[in-house]
Amino acid sequence: MKNTTLLSRFAQGSLLAVLLFLAAFSIWTALLDQQAARQVEIRNSLDNLDRQITSTFAQEGILLHDYLLEPSASVRDDYMAMATALPPLLQHMQQNEDADGRALVSTLFAEQQRYLFFAGQLFAAIDAHNPSLAKKLHSSEIDPLFGHIQAQLRTDADTDQTRGNQAMAQLARTQSIILVTTPIAFAIGLLLMTISWRVTVTYRRKIDETTRAELGRLEHLAFTDPLTHLGNHYAYQEHLTQAVQESRHTAEPLILALLDLDEFKVINDEQGHQRGDEVLCDLAALLEESKLSEALFRLSADQFAIIVPHTSLAEITVALERLREDVQRRLSGATVSIGIAHTTSHEFTRELLQTQASVALAEAKRRGRNRVVAFAGIAGSVSVMDLAKTQAARRLLNEGKITIAFQPIWNLTSGTAQAFEALTRPDASYGFSGPQELFDVVEQIGRAHELDLICIQAILARAAELPPDALLFLNLSPQTFVHDLLTEAVLLEAVVRAGLEPSRVVLEITERAIVNLAQVVEKARFLRMLGFRIALDDAGAGNAGLEMLSQLPVDFVKVDRAIVSQALTDQAARSVFVGLTTIARELEIAVVAEGIENAEMLDFVQRARVHYAQGYLLGRPSETIPEPAALQKASPFQPTTLQLA
Repeated sequence: MKNTTLLSRFAQGSLLAVLLFLAAFSIWTALLDQQAARQVEIRNSLDNLDRQITSTFAQEGILLHDYLLEPSASVRDDYMAMATALPPLLQHMQQNEDADGRALVSTLFAEQQRYLFFAGQLFAAIDAHNPSLAKKLHSSEIDPLFGHIQAQLRTDADTDQTRGNQAMAQLARTQSIILVTTPIAFAIGLLLMTISWRVTVTYRRKIDETTRAELGRLEHLAFTDPLTHLGNHYAYQEHLTQAVQESRHTAEPLILALLDLDEFKVINDEQGHQRGDEVLCDLAALLEESKLSEALFRLSADQFAIIVPHTSLAEITVALERLREDVQRRLSGATVSIGIAHTTSHEFTRELLQTQASVALAEAKRRGRNRVVAFAGIAGSVSVMDLAKTQAARRLLNEGKITIAFQPIWNLTSGTAQAFEALTRPDASYGFSGPQELFDVVEQIGRAHELDLICIQAILARAAELPPDALLFLNLSPQTFVHDLLTEAVLLEAVVRAGLEPSRVVLEITERAIVNLAQVVEKARFLRMLGFRIALDDAGAGNAGLEMLSQLPVDFVKVDRAIVSQALTDQAARSVFVGLTTIARELEIAVVAEGIENAEMLDFVQRARVHYAQGYLLGRPSETIPEPAALQKASPFQPTTLQLA
């Protein structure tokens, strides 16, 4: 992402440089041409002035000579008119000349004044009827001065004409230079733009390749257990779903085996967690060495899973017995219990297969551990589902007794509680250990959508208790999200009836169990059109997060608590966390960090520039929405900066 920003800046800088170059060149040529043309204009103007001054002075001399020969008032008046017209012309010339020209004009001014002085004496001598004095003045003073002034005027005219010719030549040279350099300059500009474009395209391709590789690496990390490097729980869920669908389509058998290290807690307590990690890694190596399947997964601390297609129950039982013996022999006395389930008809589901394998594993534990039990061998003696729990779930669906708790979601920038997540709990009378057990049961009996609808109705009934403008986060299972029971119209009507704008309701979709992504995306797009906001819940914990982010412009990404917690110490989890937050930041999606339970976790997400956070450190779920003062007291933020949004 950083490379993309640098590339964009490079492209913009290159284009700007080309434009500045062309603009500077255009300005330079315009100024150069204007300067040359101005010089030609000045020289032409001075040449015209030279002609006018020379003509005026010549006429002045002629009139003075005429007056000497034949005095008359009209000749004298004409002379005075010419003498009066000459100084303004000289002054105009002085304003446009250079230093040398201005010195010459000053000399002409002085000599013109002398000429006028002697002309005045000549007029006086003639008027006094002293022609001999007048002729003497004319021959000894006026004629030499007249000749000298005319010589200076001719010299100045020749100089101005020479400079005018030089200015014309310079203008011609300038225009020639412009004519030659203009195509060259624009060719250079075109070349620079082409180079910039080629560099941009090349680096864009490299960045795209790098980005795809990085996304692939992050996706691999998201599906890989960091300790054993086997597939993790999320990869297991996806692989099992695909394997079940393929088995249904081909009618080929499918085996699911669950393995559990016996007394693993004892190993950790007596020999240390490092030894426990070594045992887990050794078991993972044995699973890979056994070549039973490529679909190997670590589901939890001490539980593993193997998915084996196209294999009979008898073959896999023999192979797993051999594996059990190898574990006992090669892992310093550590043993494993194994439960096996296999498909028996087209009616089986992923949930049923997992339940049967879990029941078989529990039976292996009950029989003393270190053994392999197939569900087919105990099907007549065990119950797959607790009948009492099933009856309690059906009763709850009929009676609708649930409680609602609200947990604040904090804006880490402003230090305000800007939203509340609504959490539902079954009434204690039904006997469930918590909401997760209830949802697990109703999913197995196919009625999760009914429970979600009951929960939403109960939550919206308390919407009026929310602070003004606070957002309300609601959890929806993917199955409910696409079920016909909860249509867009039903949800919109319920929200409006509760007095809320759809923009204040954030619908959380967990990525843990998204099966039909296309349906979920289609429904989410339509809900966003209606004004609802969408959050991807448990991001990093499921198998559809990256794909969903690429298809649906969600408003929030809630990073799973396990990812946030493990990111403090585990490099793989930190990579997943950084990848999710970076992608969200590039897509301008707000990030919510879940499960903030201590100051270290809070400091980590704040330094990672996460927008929002929730967790026990910032407020436990409460059946009543706490007052601002109570939130301030419980929050690690400074009380002076904390307020309820």
